Amino acid sequence: MSPLQFKYMGSGQDWYRVGEVNLPERMSQALQLQPDFVEVITWNDAGESHYVGDFWQEQIAGSNIGDYANGYDHKGWLQVITPFIKAYKGGATSISQIVPPSTKPLGAFWYRPLLTTASCSSSIANYQSARDAVNFAVILPSAGYTIRVYSNSKLIGSFVGQKGLNYNSVLGLAVGGGQIIQVIDGSNQIVASAIGTKNVVAQSANATCNWNYEVVGLS
Repeated sequence: MSPLQFKYMGSGQDWYRVGEVNLPERMSQALQLQPDFVEVITWNDAGESHYVGDFWQEQIAGSNIGDYANGYDHKGWLQVITPFIKAYKGGATSISQIVPPSTKPLGAFWYRPLLTTASCSSSIANYQSARDAVNFAVILPSAGYTIRVYSNSKLIGSFVGQKGLNYNSVLGLAVGGGQIIQVIDGSNQIVASAIGTKNVVAQSANATCNWNYEVVGLS
């Protein structure tokens, strides 16, 4: 189970394997299929961008991995993975059974700060499969919530939440700041939100065509 695969190391080692909502989709499939075990690949592999925990500078020394991994914290995904693990071990068979440990919603959202139309994108193998989207996975304690998604401070999607894991890939990622997700309760109050720390740009400012994800957990 992996959120994506992205590598930009030159000499035929520039590639992308579908990210977007791959992680929550694999969670849904795992609960339906009930395999004997599930592996998160690979929790600390900075080079292929699918890390969900810490990685260390010693492990990437002598490479250019830091050019696209440093400053890109993925621990927000743990808000989704941890409840999934509990549900899987408890015998859950549906994403509606992935619930937060309290009444507070959990989750994360993620996006690429570089548009897929950047002139450098064609250097990445399988670049055609990527989407300019804001992706989210939100775990709700019950129905009665609305999930709102913004890019460049403009609303690009609004979704009625259901109990359990809710996820979507929302097209409309735009140049600028204001990448935001909000969870609204039945009283129209914001009960959880996340704000991206990186602006979206149309072209890379350096030699790295960085398709790593900005991942932010709800708070």
